Amino acid sequence: MPTHRTTAYGNITGTASSKFRACVEIYGDNNGSSGYTMYRQFYCNVTQGNFYGTNVTSSWGSSGGISGPGNYLISGVGGATNIAYGSTYSQSGSCQYTASQTYRSSVSGSWTVPRPTYTIAYNANGGTGAPGSQTKTYGVTLVLSTTVPTRSGYKFLGWATTSTATTAQYQPGANFTANATTTLYAV
Repeated sequence: MPTHRTTAYGNITGTASSKFRACVEIYGDNNGSSGYTMYRQFYCNVTQGNFYGTNVTSSWGSSGGISGPGNYLISGVGGATNIAYGSTYSQSGSCQYTASQTYRSSVSGSWTVPRPTYTIAYNANGGTGAPGSQTKTYGVTLVLSTTVPTRSGYKFLGWATTSTATTAQYQPGANFTANATTTLYAV
């Protein structure tokens, strides 16, 4: 089951007694590394009346007659493509009477792939006064806290990703670019 699903609806058009619209469903699954794998499906939706026997064509390659209320000209789920975190996946299409463009519905749908966030925690490593945790957003540089912990008899050298480090990897106020939940230990 996709972790994201949204539907965009086109303009409603038709006669006084029968109306239809183009629709696009956008699906997405987090691919776990750098974004989402996105898919789309189009269809023509009769919203009022029945349009019995009316022939409709679509920009997604489907055509046929409508025989009552419901969804018609349903495309297969397609368009699989990887979209990076923070980017937008957009799709558009239209359906119309085959004999006339007087009744035409166009649809455009999009979804911006969210950027995951990570917790950057600080551990005073035997000292006191570690800064509070910060939230790191994927692809966005985080400026580390400038708060410096203290420990009697020790000089603070900076932060490291292991509690046994003897040299610092990061200084207070430094840029942090890793896209992962991380604990930084006082050195």
